[in-house]
Amino acid sequence: MNLRKLPETERPREKLARWGREQLSNSELLALILCTGARGESVLDLAERLLALDPGGLLHLESASLEELAKIRGMGPAKASRLVAALELGKRLASQPRKIRERIASTQDVARMFMEPMRYHKKEHFTVLLLDAKGGVLASETVAVGDLSSSI
Repeated sequence: MNLRKLPETERPREKLARWGREQLSNSELLALILCTGARGESVLDLAERLLALDPGGLLHLESASLEELAKIRGMGPAKASRLVAALELGKRLASQPRKIRERIASTQDVARMFMEPMRYHKKEHFTVLLLDAKGGVLASETVAVGDLSSSI
């Protein structure tokens, strides 16, 4: 399938401009990063094939190495580098502290703060959250990094 054969309203770049990023599927967002498909395969087909490589979808792509991605038919070093860079930017953005100091009022607040950045760790991390008297976050410090399932 050639993207030019799709109606303009169905092409990822045009959908992004018209409807916003929230309206695009993972494969459409991935297609925008990859830019081009492979011989006989549109960029949308390539993106869908990448997501279907593993049940983890995006999580699988996040954990794949540059070399692994570059070996996939239709990828190569340039597309693999763009994808790895985009995924790393997403990880960094998700783990950036917010400008407004957060207040911790419940365990859900702690989970919201740590779940995203910690999901990418391959080892156990023992992290301490430092709060002021009103529950304002002063800092978080990693005290120890262990192995796959424990930390000292």
